[in-house]
Amino acid sequence: MAVPKVPPPSAVGQLAQILDSPEIAAFVSELEETRWTGRPGYPIRSMVGMALAKSLYAIPTWTRTVRLAREHAALREAIGDVPSEWACYRFTRKLREHGDMLASCLDRVTAGLRAANPDMGRDIAIDGSARGRRGAVAGHFD
Repeated sequence: MAVPKVPPPSAVGQLAQILDSPEIAAFVSELEETRWTGRPGYPIRSMVGMALAKSLYAIPTWTRTVRLAREHAALREAIGDVPSEWACYRFTRKLREHGDMLASCLDRVTAGLRAANPDMGRDIAIDGSARGRRGAVAGHFD
């Protein structure tokens, strides 16, 4: 049996790629234009990186996300400045206030993925059982 010799991509590597994507760069620029206060705070790119890290690592709280970023050298390198948990909570409020920008960003990401993978979303397989023993459904959607 052949065993793959290439390790799977790390979550930090994926996070760095996402942060460097043109779609996220455009989102960061749009959010930077909403800053009106004289206090600069943390870089928007770092804040978006923290939000992505919280999601990629499926961490339930900002406190744990900030702690992980402070302890994880590669994650710190990908994100940049590690903000406080309070800055992360304020950024969450900002994302809610600018939900239209976030939705537009997600639309751009989806369009980019579809351009790179034209068959994305064509086939779907659903397993409705508790452990995959029965109830599997596969379908083809156009």
